[in-house]
Amino acid sequence: MIFYITFLRFLAALLITNSHFGAIYPRGSFACGGMLGNLIFFAVSGYCLYHVRGNFWRWYGQRLLRIYPAVVIVTLFGILIGYHWGALTWELVLRLFVYPTYYHFIAAIVVLYVVFYFLMKLPDFRLLGIDKLAWLSLVVFALYLTMYISFYDKTVYHIEHVDEAGTGQKFPWFIFGESMLLGAMFRKYDHYFRVRRFHLARDSFLMLFFAVGYAAVRFLLKMGKIPGEYQILSPIFLYLLTAALFWSASSLDRALERWRGSNRSAGRVVETISNLTLEIYLVQFAVIAFVLKWSKVSFPLNWLVCVATILLEAALVHWVASRVTAPLIRVLKRQ
Repeated sequence: MIFYITFLRFLAALLITNSHFGAIYPRGSFACGGMLGNLIFFAVSGYCLYHVRGNFWRWYGQRLLRIYPAVVIVTLFGILIGYHWGALTWELVLRLFVYPTYYHFIAAIVVLYVVFYFLMKLPDFRLLGIDKLAWLSLVVFALYLTMYISFYDKTVYHIEHVDEAGTGQKFPWFIFGESMLLGAMFRKYDHYFRVRRFHLARDSFLMLFFAVGYAAVRFLLKMGKIPGEYQILSPIFLYLLTAALFWSASSLDRALERWRGSNRSAGRVVETISNLTLEIYLVQFAVIAFVLKWSKVSFPLNWLVCVATILLEAALVHWVASRVTAPLIRVLKRQ
């Protein structure tokens, strides 16, 4: 795996997990960065999945086999410890174990991977000097904007809000899909982005500008200083910040590789957390709830307990799930 992609996936895991620590921190506002982490994750997915090969069912089956064993293990554990409660009707079993599952992230992945496959299978073209992926991004954004103007409830600020348990709005999926196309663009032109020289002043300014713009829009919306109609600016700034992060990280790939070579222990930590991104996301909800209910320690000890438990449980789930999926994936590849 190209190390700057590994690093970005590591960053996504940190941001998503941090955003769920609202009840752990002394101030809930410290629990931020979740939506940015989501966009980075989907952009990394688009990068890694750009070269789609084989027929759809084989390709899609391999993707599902990498996801669902971990989902089943974590959901079963959640039922055993009482995190998922209620009578286990067939409807609930299907919702928890098949679709949409308890996790909005999984529901989005299962749908967006289908769309992404067929978009990547479209013949490559350039129209008016613009690349196919750029045109697809424009089409998705036009659809996003049309849906926002025509149907979205703009009376309250909730454009980034996603709920677990499969009840969340699907509107953020548009920007998730845009991020996948962004990652695909970076993979397609990888030969350009990774040889580009990092420009400290310019690249840092771009990241800072989009980060400040996003923070300012969120603050003004929450304080009621600007109308709810302007909340569309929030995901736009986040998308541009994701693009700026990719732009900068790709040009720093060789520097990151040198850092990993001279800091082997830290590099292994980054790689391990990056490889456990899915499992870390899945286990953290039950772990946080368990620590809040049973632990008597306060911050920062409760934070340390949460982080250590999440990592240990994620590693265990990854180990068990990989033992299940590896032979099945080999069978699929031989078909």
